[in-house]
Amino acid sequence: MTDILPYDFGRYRLLGRIAVGGMAELFRGAIRGMEGFEKKVAIKRILPHLTDQHELVQAFIGEAKLAALLQHPNIVQIYDFGSIQGGYFIAMELLSGKDLSHLCIRAKEKHFPITLEHALFITARICEGLDYAHDLKDIQGHCLGIIHRDISPPNVLVTYDGEVKILDFGVAKAAGMNNKTREGVIKGKVCYMSPEQASGLDIDHRSDLFSAGVLLYEMLSGQRMFTGDPLHTLLRVREADFQSPEEVAPHLPQAIHQVLHRALAKDPESRYPSASEMLADIEEFLHKNSLRPSARTLARYVRDLFADDMVSETAALCAGSEASRSEPKTLVLGQEKASIKTALMTFATVPKTQNPPSLRWMLFSVLPLSLFIAGFLALSFSQESFSALYHHLSELPGTPAASIDGASSRAMPSSSSQLIETLEAGA
Repeated sequence: MTDILPYDFGRYRLLGRIAVGGMAELFRGAIRGMEGFEKKVAIKRILPHLTDQHELVQAFIGEAKLAALLQHPNIVQIYDFGSIQGGYFIAMELLSGKDLSHLCIRAKEKHFPITLEHALFITARICEGLDYAHDLKDIQGHCLGIIHRDISPPNVLVTYDGEVKILDFGVAKAAGMNNKTREGVIKGKVCYMSPEQASGLDIDHRSDLFSAGVLLYEMLSGQRMFTGDPLHTLLRVREADFQSPEEVAPHLPQAIHQVLHRALAKDPESRYPSASEMLADIEEFLHKNSLRPSARTLARYVRDLFADDMVSETAALCAGSEASRSEPKTLVLGQEKASIKTALMTFATVPKTQNPPSLRWMLFSVLPLSLFIAGFLALSFSQESFSALYHHLSELPGTPAASIDGASSRAMPSSSSQLIETLEAGA
């Protein structure tokens, strides 16, 4: 039923599918309200055939609960969470842009590499989002200990406005939440894991900093940090076995090499102790070298890379806006009978509600006027008849004179039989 769009999904309308993953599918949608109110949203819905997988459903619910706690400009915002037709969904802000994996691929294809300023700006925004998540506290002031665990190119979105957003807390971990990973199970993308995460050991927030270092390494070098078959890659990640930054990017300043070495240290104790300290080193380098990257300059770069895509995406958004105001083309599973029943009931009642009101109005308008005229005529007729009768009786022999204006009671017959006899006598 999801192949033909748009269609209604609870109080939302799904306008188009954006992507499909291993656990969920992402739609472009809208929520409508009174007086033409409409807000564009992204709907992430667990795949229908996975709704009976308890572990996956719990992971999806955990993502929603965790993401709802995060309110930061560099983290995607969550608006709603619920279940419709037996499937769980998350409503989040709809962002127009490309994830970092598409950005790196397109930059390589067009021979338009990501500059040092843009790479540092993106990494700085990632550090800001991670620092907020790592340091987030509950209402009692206790640190939640949130770890993303999957900082990778597909989970970093760069919008056409130059914003940088961290996505997908689906495998994130927080202290106190029932999301303990089974022993021997590795969650996340191996190429962007820290050595301790790839080894299945306990991790802390510094694992995310290693992943952020991998992203910076790949943006600046234009190549993958770990390559090879899955098993070989896993072994290399565990040993932090990769080409040094000096080998892959000798043109970079020494200060940037130092940032990379510290973020990519195999031993967590040798890494940055927090995302804020990694951010401080990046900002200090930018300041010393008079580099002023901004969202505006990054937006111009991204739009130049994806100019063709923006045209088609803008057309899709316009079509989606029209579709959001039109009738849905398909019926949502489980609502077909109700929709058909409503349509039949509406059709059956149409003849009864069109012509009769005008006829009833005419009858109710004419009837009082008719009664009034009939009463007036009856009253006039009775007065003239009785006046003529009294005048005629007064002329009969033996009948006392009576005025037309008022005859005495003795002059009038006492009964109907006497009146008949009197009339016969007169005739």
